[in-house]
Amino acid sequence: MVAVNGVMLTTDTAGRFRAELLPGKYRIRAGFIGYYRVDVKKLKLRKGEQVALTVLVVEDDRPLY
Repeated sequence: MVAVNGVMLTTDTAGRFRAELLPGKYRIRAGFIGYYRVDVKKLKLRKGEQVALTVLVVEDDRPLY
């Protein structure tokens, strides 16, 4: 699961995604069932800027109860 400012994006089976965004500030949230969620709260893009973002999620081994 990947969301940009609360909008879900489609990923491939490896979790890769591509998004074309206007200049501005963004919050990226990534996660998967059974893994800790990762939040990038302050991503600022300028006009013409390209960003490659790699997010590694870690397995959540806490008990379910």
